[in-house]
Amino acid sequence: MITALFCCTSSGTLASAQLNPGHATHVEEDGCGSVPSQEHIELIRQRISDGTWETATQWRYEDRGIDAYVPITAHVVRYDDGSGGLPQSRIDVAIDDLNDHVATTGLVFYQMGDTIYMNDSQYAELDSDEFCSLVAIDSVPQTVNIYFVPDFVNLCGRGSFTTNPCQGVVIDNDCTATSSNHSTFSHEVAHYFNLYHTHTTYHGVECVDGSNCATAGDVHCDTPADPNLSGVVDDFCNYTGTELDECGSGMPYAPPTTNLMSYSRKWCRTHFTQEQLSLFAWTAHNDRSDHLVYAGACCMQNEVCVQVTQELCLSVGGTYLAGQSCDDGVCSEQCDADLTGDDHVGVDDLLAVIAGWQNPYTVDDLLLVISSWGPCE
Repeated sequence: MITALFCCTSSGTLASAQLNPGHATHVEEDGCGSVPSQEHIELIRQRISDGTWETATQWRYEDRGIDAYVPITAHVVRYDDGSGGLPQSRIDVAIDDLNDHVATTGLVFYQMGDTIYMNDSQYAELDSDEFCSLVAIDSVPQTVNIYFVPDFVNLCGRGSFTTNPCQGVVIDNDCTATSSNHSTFSHEVAHYFNLYHTHTTYHGVECVDGSNCATAGDVHCDTPADPNLSGVVDDFCNYTGTELDECGSGMPYAPPTTNLMSYSRKWCRTHFTQEQLSLFAWTAHNDRSDHLVYAGACCMQNEVCVQVTQELCLSVGGTYLAGQSCDDGVCSEQCDADLTGDDHVGVDDLLAVIAGWQNPYTVDDLLLVISSWGPCE
């Protein structure tokens, strides 16, 4: 049974640590409350055993060329009087930071719809045991629901792994896109896409020489063994720990201090490794595939074409062509009902409406095709 014993505040002061089976308890300087369920641990063990994990950690976007958008629903929790809410500008920066961190995955995160505001002082000062109650409020299906709270007591954030019973992400306002913290937002979203902490020992302690890296620790061989960096990284991002290899070799640890999934100083954390990015993308296309929105061609009034989601296209007054590519010149002399981009409204466009009925096409599109039958003028 996994138990959260102690935590620490968003500023990093002592308050608690997560107990990992078979490993010493450490202070969680990061204040991350993300804990996988036992079901999730067993699932990953099975994936390690049957080879699925290796496939996931070797998944390469450049080999597939799949671009996908991931919608985020932003929830801002405020006190009863409406105070304490996170400014929209910092939500925007946090999403930009995340997109920079996952730029090579082919995934693009964007905020879907307006921010949802909630005035409730009970949730504005959130205890960890209220996490599931909060993320159930106004949750929008098939999006990453992220709740920003004025005070997440003793924690910076918490994100659900794919098999956790309640799904969502909660982040303390003071840990979101501040001058010294552009990492917590990406860290918590990465948990939502199944990334472990680099010091995780749910699958056993990783040896410093890396000999068991494929089956122990965070189960990534391009993240060196990490004894837990909480409290052992100085202001200049240097590792100051003195722990020795728990596998008995006597070798000192030499963990990097810049990994986003570590408990290094928040301003030191800047990147995911290739295997972490691969797992992130593989999880998106497999375990979280219902969250993905694939881009289509968006024809602007000046015949300029951009590759975006339907929602973004329509929001700027464009004409959206599902499944089409700007590379095919589909926006030249485009008419609204020409869904296939061949400068003619006919049977192919009717079939496109039928194939995409209700996602994205509706009866309005059907009537437009019928009324526009014939060549584009």
